[in-house]
Amino acid sequence: MTTGHIYIVVTHERLPIIYSTHKSGLPANADVFGPFPSGSDVKSLLKTIRHIFPYYTKKHGKINCLYCHLHLCPSPNISPVLYKKTIAKIKKILNGKFSLLKRQLITEMNTYSKLQNYEQSLLIKNQITSLDYVVNGWHNLKNLFAQINLDDDVSSRAVMELQTALSPYLTINKLHRIECYDISQFGTKYFVGSMTVAIDGKLDHGLYRQFKIGNTSLRGFSKLSRGEMLANDAFMLREIVYRRLQHSEWGTPDLIIVDGGKPQVSSISLLKSEKLISDISFIGLAKKYETIIIKNNNKYIEINLSQNSSALNLIKNLRNEAHRFANRYRKKLMSSDQSPF
Repeated sequence: MTTGHIYIVVTHERLPIIYSTHKSGLPANADVFGPFPSGSDVKSLLKTIRHIFPYYTKKHGKINCLYCHLHLCPSPNISPVLYKKTIAKIKKILNGKFSLLKRQLITEMNTYSKLQNYEQSLLIKNQITSLDYVVNGWHNLKNLFAQINLDDDVSSRAVMELQTALSPYLTINKLHRIECYDISQFGTKYFVGSMTVAIDGKLDHGLYRQFKIGNTSLRGFSKLSRGEMLANDAFMLREIVYRRLQHSEWGTPDLIIVDGGKPQVSSISLLKSEKLISDISFIGLAKKYETIIIKNNNKYIEINLSQNSSALNLIKNLRNEAHRFANRYRKKLMSSDQSPF
């Protein structure tokens, strides 16, 4: 998620207003631009645009406000048709269509000049000068707009790279939802598991889940003693994946990642006999060399991606998040002494 990023909103009202907000504050019916990576950049951008094309930032009263006198806010009596033309120009800036807007302004300037409306022609000339200054001068809008959706581009590339790396060995039509699992334990009393989720290559904290692990067994598998469980995190991984797959309302993962190597992958593969993961691909991520482990029939395939790979960064982030989330839950249980045993 990009919770720290800022969006610019242009409402669909009779007299539209423009403001910035986080993703959680986005309205259902409006034009939205972004996300922008920097709140200060957005503030400067909107402030500069308002000097060129005055706009409302909230519903306006019937009398002139301070910003009207500063020429930053339209008159309360402005024609809605004329004001929406101004809004259309602002949208061109927010869409990065600087050249198109400049050509439009030049045409308008020349038209007013031919009509001998020199005051309006001069106003538009000043707008053109200001736009050039903004785009090419102290605050390069092209660089700012180049950063929009940067996270989306990186995430898409990571998903594509991962699918390309795995497709020779696994049948993967898409990687919309990726889940990763890890175990955390302390002594002989505290055992927990975690599930982290990436949607289209982006971590989605709201979909994370945590599991208490008790002295239980999976359906179809022999019961382990607590001592055996202590030495068998592969069993515990299998248990939490099994329990997770009972929740169809959580959605179906396209790929399951477990923290570990061949023993962990082998343990998860036993769920195929339960017909729970027959259509779900799964891999392991072994820590030492960040090696991807795939079980193909009875053979194990090892893949080592480049350390600069976007795909490797994605699955490492998922694994590290799962580790952090599991440890945090275990510490919470320890602090309140809520052992599953």
